[in-house]
Amino acid sequence: MSENIHYEDSYFQISSDNADDRYITSTDAVMVVPLTEKGEVILIREPSPAFNELVLMLPGGTIDANENPRVSANRELQEEIDLKARTLNLLCQFRPWTKYLKIEIFVYLGRNLVDSPLEGDEGHIITTQHVPLNQFEQYIASGELRDSTTISALYMTRQYLQYEKSLHNGH
Repeated sequence: MSENIHYEDSYFQISSDNADDRYITSTDAVMVVPLTEKGEVILIREPSPAFNELVLMLPGGTIDANENPRVSANRELQEEIDLKARTLNLLCQFRPWTKYLKIEIFVYLGRNLVDSPLEGDEGHIITTQHVPLNQFEQYIASGELRDSTTISALYMTRQYLQYEKSLHNGH
């Protein structure tokens, strides 16, 4: 049993397995941790239709048909924060809510950011907020940052940078 649901030019499919357990299939996506030379992460604030409020999260979006995830990552940065990353490192692939949602999210660390705006496809305004990477937990504690994939990506970024630093220090 499958049924297609159309929402703002995106398709979600409700599917079921042999045991008739239902799950949602969605288009794969990218998420980028844009890191400035000052060690700040550029977060975006945009409306969440699911919770009817503005949410703080990382730039990202769906991967277009036949688009390489790395290309998609830079396109999303350009559309959402008017920047492009000269350096993109794949941190991991997430499967949020893995029991009920079939989606892969490719998470990149974007550095060496340069101006490169592209017109986005959002029907709303996106604002940005610079947050020091070493202080993002304050936003979690205050309840301002609640998106689990964003939180996980920030921890993965911190771990990746510590590993990278240890390689440069010869450890």
